[in-house]
Amino acid sequence: MEITTVIVVSGLPRSGTSLMMQMLAAAGIPTLTDDRRVADTDNPKGYFELEKVKKLEAENHFLLRAGGKAVKIISHLLPFLPKEMNYKIIFLERNSEAIIQSQNKMLQNTQKQRGNISDLKLMEIYGKHLSEIRYWLGQQKNLSCITIKYEHIIKRPFESALQIQSFLGIPLDTDAMARQVDSSLNHFRTL
Repeated sequence: MEITTVIVVSGLPRSGTSLMMQMLAAAGIPTLTDDRRVADTDNPKGYFELEKVKKLEAENHFLLRAGGKAVKIISHLLPFLPKEMNYKIIFLERNSEAIIQSQNKMLQNTQKQRGNISDLKLMEIYGKHLSEIRYWLGQQKNLSCITIKYEHIIKRPFESALQIQSFLGIPLDTDAMARQVDSSLNHFRTL
């Protein structure tokens, strides 16, 4: 992996992006985080977020110095990545029903409201967004992308760690990566 390549962990909210960042940190990859959002009951091992990422559309130049590091960027912000960098994107997918259950629980825990949008409508919105972002990813010349299913990480953490190592093309501590996975935190399962 070239030093001008940024590792981006992406996906929908509550799709396992924090877990993947935790795995990459355990593997020895430097992560771009600011620890502003502290661990809580919804993410007991931390969020691994960088506040600047939320304003990526307006200011993305900080990524020009992020080569060789991993950063978590939610999927709808991916089109605002600086074009002059190369990216290896680890895209997390999770069953949309489980994502919505997790989001609903998180909103309940933080006493926030989502608004008047039904779970079914939200699933439809997410499905459309994922189709659009997959198309966008396929059109970009400065990135490569691997899709990893959250459920696969939970069931086969070591195998998932080996997939990531192969994709990134660098030696990683795959045992340490696999040890980060705590299947007891997967509260929302679907058939």
